[in-house]
Parts: sequence; C-alpha cells; structure tokens
Amino acid sequence: MAQTIIGLDIGSWAVKAVVLESTLRKTQLAGFHSHHVPADTTGGALEGEVEAAIAATVRATGGEAIAAAIPGSWVLTREVTLPFSDDKRIASVLGFQLESTLPLPLEDMVYDYQVLGTDEDGTRLLCSAVERKRLDQWLATVKEGGADPRYVTATPLAVGLVLPHLEVQTAGRTVALVDMGHRTTNVTFVRDGRVEGVRSIARGGHQLTAALATGLEIEYAEAEAIKHQGVRFDGYVPTETSDTEHAKRARLVAKALEPLLREVRVTIHAHTERTGHAVEVVELFGGTSQLRGVDALLARVLDIQVRRPQPVGDLWQTMPATDVVALGLPALALALRNVADSSTHRVNFRQGEHAFTSDFGLLREKAVWIGAFVVLLVALFFGRQYFRMKLLEKQEAQLAAQLDGFSTDLFGEPFAGEEPIDRFELAKIAVETPPAADESLYPAMTAFKVLYDLSELQASFNGISVVEGGGGGDEFGGGGEEDDFDEPEEHAPGEEPGAGADAKKQIELDTVAIDVKGISSDVQTATISGTGPDVVTIEGFRRKLAEHPCFRKVEQQGDTKNSNKRPDWKEFTLKIDIRCVKPDEAAAGVAEAGDKAKAAEEAK
Repeated sequence: MAQTIIGLDIGSWAVKAVVLESTLRKTQLAGFHSHHVPADTTGGALEGEVEAAIAATVRATGGEAIAAAIPGSWVLTREVTLPFSDDKRIASVLGFQLESTLPLPLEDMVYDYQVLGTDEDGTRLLCSAVERKRLDQWLATVKEGGADPRYVTATPLAVGLVLPHLEVQTAGRTVALVDMGHRTTNVTFVRDGRVEGVRSIARGGHQLTAALATGLEIEYAEAEAIKHQGVRFDGYVPTETSDTEHAKRARLVAKALEPLLREVRVTIHAHTERTGHAVEVVELFGGTSQLRGVDALLARVLDIQVRRPQPVGDLWQTMPATDVVALGLPALALALRNVADSSTHRVNFRQGEHAFTSDFGLLREKAVWIGAFVVLLVALFFGRQYFRMKLLEKQEAQLAAQLDGFSTDLFGEPFAGEEPIDRFELAKIAVETPPAADESLYPAMTAFKVLYDLSELQASFNGISVVEGGGGGDEFGGGGEEDDFDEPEEHAPGEEPGAGADAKKQIELDTVAIDVKGISSDVQTATISGTGPDVVTIEGFRRKLAEHPCFRKVEQQGDTKNSNKRPDWKEFTLKIDIRCVKPDEAAAGVAEAGDKAKAAEEAK
C-alpha cells in the first residue's frame, strides 16, 4: 500500500510542497504545489498570509506524513568530537559539550546532531541548535495553517538527500549545493553522500528587488516583476526594453548581487581550508538562481564549474521535473527525509515537549489494514513452518541420542533430564567445571597497593611526578572505607593542578573507596570520584586506568555532571573490578618460562 509523503518548504516568497508516493519497492514523484505569499510595500509578508499559503498547499497535497524545515538563518551549527559513537552516550553528554558554545542558556535552546564521520580521534558530530522561543512560534504558525510536521529540520541539512537522484558524482568529491532563495541563500557541502558542513547567508532575491525599487523609484511589487522578466545577464536584452533601460536595471541588480556572490565564494574557500577538500562542482538552484545568466556570473566569481541540477533515476518518471528541479529541490529533500534510512541519526527538532504526538494515532487508524496483512502472512507461511518444525524435531531427537552416547562414554551414564537441552546443559557444566580449589586467604592486592597504583596512574596521565616518601601502613587497610585522596603534588595557592603541563589533561580525585577482599570471589572493587575539565579528558583517564594489569573492568557510574567546586569542570565516578593472577598461576608461568630457557640453552 502506497503512502503519500509531503515535503513542505515554507519560504518568504512562496510555500512549496513536493508529494511522493512511497511503497516498499520504490518511491516516485507524485506532485508539486506552490502558493505565493503576498507581500507589503517593503517585501514583508502580510499578516496571516503565511498561514493561508500553508493551508492552501496542504489542502492541495492531502499528505499523510509531513516533513518541514525552519529557516536556515535561525539555526546555529557547531562541530563536536566525542570519543564514542553510541547514540545514548552522545545524548547524555552533548548538552555539556555545547553549553559553552551557545549564545543562550541550554534550557532556552533545542538541539540535535548528525554524524559527520568517525576516525582515530572519535566521532565527529555536526550539531544544530535553534532558540526554543522561535521554534514555538514557528510551530504555532505551521499548525494554524493546518500542518503538523512529523520531522522538523533545517533545509541545508536535508538537501543532501537529493544528490542520489541527480546526475552528479559524489564519490571522493566535494559538491556544493547552493540554494539562492528570496531572503536566504543556503550552502550545503556534501562528500561521499554525507553532509560535511552548512551555512545560511541572509541575502537573496529580496535585496535585488529592493535595489531596483530604490534605484528606479518604483513600488516593490513593480520592481519584483521587472526582476523576473526585465533583467538578464546572458548577453540578451528582454523584449520591449531599450538597451539603455536594460543596462541601468542590470547595473542596479549586479551591484546588489555582488555581496551575495562574494559571501558564497568566501564560504566555499573557508570550507576548503577547514577540511582540505576542494569543491569541484556547484549545483545551483532556487528562485533567485532563475535570473538569466546568474550561473555564469557565479562561475566566474568562484572559478569552479557551476551547473543546473539534472534529474536521473526512477524518482522522476511519473511527471515533468522542470519546476521541481528549479524551485522545489528543498521541498523534495524534506520529503525524502521521511523515507530516509531510519538507522542513521539525523537532526530533528521535534523532540521533548515539541515531539510529534500523532504517530500512535496514525498506527491506530491503520490497525485494520495491518491486522489483515499479518493474517495473510500467517496463512501463506503456516504450512511451510509446520513442515520445518517437524524436521527440527527429528534433528533434535538425533542430537539427543548422540548426546546420551557421549555422556555414557565420558561419565559412565547419561544425564537425567526431560528435555535434550536440560541434559546438554548438565553435560556442559560437568565438562567445563574445573576441580575445586582452595581460595587464597588474602587479597591479591592490598588497599595500599591499589591506592599507590591509582596515584601513579593519575600522575602519569596528568604529566607530573609522584612525590616520594608518602604515608603507608594500616591506615590504608580495611575494605569498604572511604578515604580522602591526596593529590600527587602540592600546589601554591591559586595555582592550577599540573601547571606547566597540558591543562586539558588534568584529573583531580576526591575520594577512593576500596573493598579489599570478597568471601566468595577473588574480585576486589574500588570506587573513585573526582573532577575533570571535560568528558573527553575523563574518558581518556578511564582508558588509562584500564591499562593496569589488575584493573580488569573500569566503568563509569552514572552520567557526568557539572562540578560544584570548580566552574566549567565535570564530576565523575568510576567503579574498578580488581583481579590479579594468583600466586600459584604466576609461579607456574615463571617455572614454565625457566624450563623453556634452560632447554634452549642446552640445545645450543
């Protein structure tokens, strides 16, 4: 059964929607709709007209699933690197990492991320944030227009999804997608099919219209019409326009266009310097890009190939693609966001109190269809599963007979059990259980030794030396007691720990609790708590502890949190499982090594 999917691009000049019909086998273009937003004498949208344009567009589409985007100029983007890739861990610490880089308190922002890539330094994330108040107002406007989008993202982040449906090679190449809109120009960089960076420039066709209106001393609406029909940069003069009049218009538009082209060039050069990947081709689209000859102007400014997008593939076979390619690629990208691989984390601002609430209602409406589909599947496969079950029962009986024969040969009699799996588990336990051995009466490591080794590891990680001399004795004995942890070095008043060393790799320990011996296990435990400057440093210290031969498992307890003692630092708690090689095992290893050395010497 096909699903109708809508990509809703709410612009300042028009509201555009692309309709896709998606099935399990393919997705195809089913429609494109656009409604102009009437403007006042300064080019601003008239009150209530945006909501009306949204309502008219949604009525025309009849979509079931909507994806939309907030203006790119509202979105702040930051690149963050974390030493792990698990989504749950990223979600738990991302706010701490972004807190110092955002212009507003974290509780006043809504943020999300998508993965840029993974390398030896960790996972690189492209994080996006929008002011909560602006998102609330935008959602209220969209819902008043009759739309309730399931996904809300930023257009530059989604537009990379259209590249597989365009005739352009991205493998090993960096492609810049330049969307020249009415008030905003978005630049998206894509390499190997993945977004590398984005930027929104607050200039577009509105500035060109305003320059014509001022220079020709005419109304904004008349200037807009002249821009669309009476200005060209491809060497031709529009009909019913004199050469002199056209030259004047072209000068006014070119002067207003110059800052925009310059910003695009600076953006592309900055991305090349940051990533080391030169942009090889620019795909140009959007309403302002339809000005005749503007692609050639941009190519001369950038000294890079500038192309108009060329559709390719099954997506475009059902209807003409001209308007969608020229004006609707952002809306198409948003629609494709609804059918994209759900295993890949992408930015969606509908989370928390802004989460989409109609998913369950949609599922309930389709419950009858889903139930009928499930019954059909059961009816089709029931016979096959029945014969397969009979075959498995026969194989189980054969394996049970072999197991009983093995048990009789090895242990003198088969193990008792109603089911073959029960007899197998008993045989497995008998084979794998070693002879009982007396446990040592004393722990493999004393509390003093554990504390000393922790001091050494902390000092090594911080790049400082442990002060020789130090206490020791019975005060470190007793398991389970909590001791204040002395710093490896003393510091002058007001001096930061590890001054002169790398200030980013400083770990301070506050308390250490050690359980020196368990009755039923030779595993000891230690719990340490302290502070560090950031999550990356704390993770590095945890890995440093894990290198100790007796520290078998080092795990973080709970999430990091802001320190009450030191501003901008994080508090953490680590639990360590301690287990060393037993003395008799170590002695056996030493003896074996000695025998091998002696045999080698005799052989010589």
